[in-house]
Amino acid sequence: MSQSDLSRATHTSNMADHRPGPAAVLAPPEFPWAESVMSTRSLSYMSVADAATERSAAPISRTPSDAYLFPAMRRTSTVATQADSDGLYILPESSHETPGKLFAIADIHISYKSNRAAFESLEPRPEDGLILAGDVGETIEQLTTVFALATQHFKTVFWVPGNHELYSSKSAKEAEMHLRGEAKYMACVMAAKQYGVITPEDDFTTWTYETADGKTAEALICPIFTLYDYSFRPRNVSREGALAWAAEEGIVATDENLLHPDPYTTRDEWCARLVSESKTKLQAAQSQGLPLVIINHWPLREDTIYIPRVPRFSIWCGTKKTKHWHTRFNAKVVVTGHLHVRRTDWIDGVRFEEVSLGYPKQWQSAKDAGNDINSMMREILPGPETPEAGKEPNTQFLNVNFKPEYTRPTEPKRSASAKSAPKTSESRRSEPKRSESHRAESKTSEPKQNEPKKG
Repeated sequence: MSQSDLSRATHTSNMADHRPGPAAVLAPPEFPWAESVMSTRSLSYMSVADAATERSAAPISRTPSDAYLFPAMRRTSTVATQADSDGLYILPESSHETPGKLFAIADIHISYKSNRAAFESLEPRPEDGLILAGDVGETIEQLTTVFALATQHFKTVFWVPGNHELYSSKSAKEAEMHLRGEAKYMACVMAAKQYGVITPEDDFTTWTYETADGKTAEALICPIFTLYDYSFRPRNVSREGALAWAAEEGIVATDENLLHPDPYTTRDEWCARLVSESKTKLQAAQSQGLPLVIINHWPLREDTIYIPRVPRFSIWCGTKKTKHWHTRFNAKVVVTGHLHVRRTDWIDGVRFEEVSLGYPKQWQSAKDAGNDINSMMREILPGPETPEAGKEPNTQFLNVNFKPEYTRPTEPKRSASAKSAPKTSESRRSEPKRSESHRAESKTSEPKQNEPKKG
């Protein structure tokens, strides 16, 4: 890294105080996301096609120093980076900012008018931070709408991509609809940079917050991007047979048509690359000795997935390669979305928060109970105190303030004629193996409607 590069990458001032406007960051203004990707090494611009070509031409095996860098982009954020003797990026000490709370929400899907209207009722929290854990929308225009509003109301905003952001959407503008795979992702990153939103392409950020007993604490906020590799499936189902296995239950994800892996051959290959890059970066972060808040759209563990109406949708929900990341990298909280089933789990002393809002019908009952976008946001930091080992609560399906949102509906008794009737394909559908917490939880349940659509 040259001295000029290091100076560019090193600025520890508060991003909220130095948030550039769109014109100051990207050009040309008429197609900032589709026509250019900013190279912060030279402060020049390269086309999306050139950036994709450069990335695909690079060898898959990279040295540690650039294991998680896009060729077209040098990371710049509120936290400086320096490479140690092994080439790993080491994060500096905290700048001791004013303590604030950190909230999270995912899957707000503002392509739905009612969800967009709900998000527009966001209340200002100028001392706090907001995590947007993916599936904000499907077009750059939708992303910038959310980023603009979020950064106006919160001191710091974090974003990670979901599958919907990666879609090559036909509803997008002409210049955008042809972006595929990594090029679409990079366009989303540049849209975030317009508003100072922190992405997986930025350095991890130290967050200062106040604990329940009034003490000041810190955690490292770690947005990552892993995608999925179809490994959340039974052992007797091969990778080659995974799609057919899901299709047996009528489940085919929209991703198969709209989420392209370019420049990689398959989504599995792209996922492997992303997992490797995230792992390298988390290893560097772990050396700082701070607890981590890991943010990813897709669940890190298969046993946190409970979608009984579409159980075979699980193959699009993550990768088994991340199963032990919560303990390996000293996580305090893991924040995810994607499932549209809001829940809290405690595993190995780590809190797992699924913070989806979902499609309008899926959170309608919460609105009927008096909730809005502000009460549906989950408090990540400080959040609840970590329970003693062995005294962790069972899985909680949530609405707000860490209280169970619904009660499990009682299974209706079947009549004698129903019992003797031949089984249909619906009754033969398998459900994922439940964890101990699910088996012990006989009176609380997942929301009636909070399962993702088929795709």
